[in-house]
Amino acid sequence: MTQARLEFRGITLDTHREYLAELGFRPCPASSESPFERYCRDDGARIIVRESRRLKLTAEWSIDVVVLDFEAPDAERLDAVLSAYRVKTMRAGG
Repeated sequence: MTQARLEFRGITLDTHREYLAELGFRPCPASSESPFERYCRDDGARIIVRESRRLKLTAEWSIDVVVLDFEAPDAERLDAVLSAYRVKTMRAGG
């Protein structure tokens, strides 16, 4: 199994869940091996929500921080999942 961990700032967990569904991921069956929220895809790729929190930047301003663990059976599949996910989370200035 090949793995990668990415941290996203400024995107809510609910938005990440939408991205996961759009990429074909669905909630994995409950498991005693991990207390974390997990999403699976038929090709063997998995994404685990490792952390979701608010980061306080000032007294008035905070942002969402979500840490995801990506897993896939091989490096090619992991690269494809990471590439597709990065496109989903890309932000363009305006």
